[in-house]
Amino acid sequence: MTNIKKKAFANIVLSFLFLGTAIVGYIGLWDHCVEMTFMSNATTGTVLLLGGIYALIFKRDIPHFLYLDCAVLMSSVIAACLLFAPPMLVVGLAIIPHLINPIAIFVYYLKFCDGQNCRVPYVLTALVFPTCYYVFMVLFGVLSSRSVYPQFDPNIISVLNLTLVGVAALVGLFVVGIALLFGNKALHGGLKKRLNKKDKKGERAITE
Repeated sequence: MTNIKKKAFANIVLSFLFLGTAIVGYIGLWDHCVEMTFMSNATTGTVLLLGGIYALIFKRDIPHFLYLDCAVLMSSVIAACLLFAPPMLVVGLAIIPHLINPIAIFVYYLKFCDGQNCRVPYVLTALVFPTCYYVFMVLFGVLSSRSVYPQFDPNIISVLNLTLVGVAALVGLFVVGIALLFGNKALHGGLKKRLNKKDKKGERAITE
């Protein structure tokens, strides 16, 4: 089996974890699908599934920054839980969408997605979904008169404070994206150097 086929099947298998978590976790709770936990898991699962199908059909991987975007998106779930609901990271089945799934995409991104050719400006793409969701969350609170999260209730919190919080969150996610990208580059760059050294040693042994 070729590497691209292995990557395709890995994408599809991992997508089942995220999509399954989103669907099973929110059965009968469809009014809660506006939560970031549902949307982030569903979005990551969808990207992985479509990426796997794309790789099988076209024999090439999807753009690297999409994997980075998913990893940064899931990091926002852990960050929100640490700040506002720490029990979600350690209690019952809640640990799956809030902790296990983010860790799974972090490991997958760092180990199986080679970001050596991904440039730093691409990290900005990781801010698109969180920004859109934040705007949606605020508008939802205003139009429905009920907030998705009480900590971000636009009917109580001023526009200025909501803006400052949003900007701070985006800066934090950008830093996470930079860290993930450079960690990925360091990991795969080091691996490539080791492989090159082995190849050179092998060539020397053959010539000798």
